[in-house]
Amino acid sequence: QRGYVPMSQTIVFGLDEALDKIGNYPKTVRKAMHGVLVDTELKLDKRAKRNLQPFYDGADPRNRWTGRLRASHGFVFKNQGMTLLYGPGVGTQEEIDYAIFVHEGTVKMPPRPWLRDAFNQTKPQYIKDMAKAIRGATD
Repeated sequence: QRGYVPMSQTIVFGLDEALDKIGNYPKTVRKAMHGVLVDTELKLDKRAKRNLQPFYDGADPRNRWTGRLRASHGFVFKNQGMTLLYGPGVGTQEEIDYAIFVHEGTVKMPPRPWLRDAFNQTKPQYIKDMAKAIRGATD
């Protein structure tokens, strides 16, 4: 897909098997899990955009910061709503070919891993919320 640059890829071994098992869960459990993913997407989006802000604030005035990278973030749910894809260009038509260079850095520019940092900041609460949702849906 033109314009979509995968920022990083996380491989979860056993994910297919886990998704097969989730497919057998009662609808109430799957609905609760999807609700956590929706909430997590909102938190992830807020943190990712907040993490980008210091780079805009401290930008060299000769550089043109338009906010296009921040505006390009999108999301898509897959696997019947049980998988969340999030990042620049995901689910949008926005071309953000340079996002990977901003995130990972180049020989002339230090890395600015706003997305990885947002994921790491959001992950502990996601785990707690998911466990609580599953317990609540199964009680």
